[in-house]
Formats: sequence, C-alpha cells, structure tokens
Amino acid sequence: MICCGGRYCSRSCVRNCSLVDRTRFLLAWSTPSPKLWTTKGPPFPDSYAIPSLSSSQGEFIYNSAREIGRNDSRRFSERLGLTDGLDRLSSGPVHFAHAGWALVDILDDSAPAMDDSYYLHYYHPNTFESEVLKQRGRTLQTCGCLFSAGYSAGWCSHAFNVEVHGREISCLSRGDTTCEFIMAPSEKLDGHEARMRGQKG
Repeated sequence: MICCGGRYCSRSCVRNCSLVDRTRFLLAWSTPSPKLWTTKGPPFPDSYAIPSLSSSQGEFIYNSAREIGRNDSRRFSERLGLTDGLDRLSSGPVHFAHAGWALVDILDDSAPAMDDSYYLHYYHPNTFESEVLKQRGRTLQTCGCLFSAGYSAGWCSHAFNVEVHGREISCLSRGDTTCEFIMAPSEKLDGHEARMRGQKG
C-alpha cells in the first residue's frame, strides 16, 4: 500500500500501476529530451489511423513517446551503470511496469541485436491507453496504444544503439485478446507484420 491516509491510494501488484481514488497515475521524468519536438518517425500505415486523431496527431503522440522512452533509458542506464544492450533491455520492463505504463511480456521468438536484424515480439497486457478507452466504453476499429508503442521503441533504440520502431498488431481496445507488438527497424516492420499475420491466418 501507498500511504495516503489509508483510504484512497494503493499499489496493484498484479496490474503494476498506482491508483489514487481508483484513478491510474503514471510516473515520468521531469526533464524531456531536446529531441522531443524535432524527431520524426516513419509514417503510419492508413490502417493504423485512429478516427478521433489526425495522422499528424497520432504521429506526434508516437514520436513524442519514443523520445521520452529514449531519454528515460539513457538516464536509467547511467544511474545503474548499465552498458550492455541486454542489461539495458531487461531493465526496461521493470521500469515500464513500476512507472505505471504497462506490464511487458517479451516473447520467445524475439531476437534483439545491435544491427538491422533487431526484432522484438511482445505483449503489453494492461496499457494505460487501453484501460482509459475501456473505462470510457469506447471500442476502436484500429490499434490504439500509440504511446506504449513509441515509448518501448525509444527505450530499445537507446539500449541497443540501433534505430527501431514499434507497431501494435492487436489491441484490447478493438476487441482483441491482448495488446501485441512487434519492433524492428522501420523498413522491416511491414515484412514482420505480414509474417506474423500469415502464421495466425
């Protein structure tokens, strides 16, 4: 429990999020990276457009989250003295969960590397984005966890010193069983997604 008069604050060990009067809170560094306002990622496929957001708004959310994740990874690694890519990667899910963003399950077919062969396949079982949409009774026609995809990609880009991007391929917010993501260099995402959908088809 988190002390708050014993009434309103709690820590969910199962969901890994902090609740204040049943409202979920997130933890973030107070100093963002200077790249936050200038970095651009790959254009989103039309199939990932969220109706309530313009393409530029969606890309802004994703790219901003990616730079926040990159900056958090750098600061976290510096404080813990982490220099190895796998050590930096393994610290990510712990930080991601305890900061309230989401749980992370990295799947066995993942192959992180310090070159363009980098590939990560993972679940975020309880993103704050899907939780908010559920609370509001909203269902999307597309995947909706843009911030979670971007933050993870930024963390891993720093951890392995290779530019990678995340893409959500299934989402609780559109009725799927989990929020599932892939991560790779941008030019390889389409191929990985096609392969994943072929395996499921």
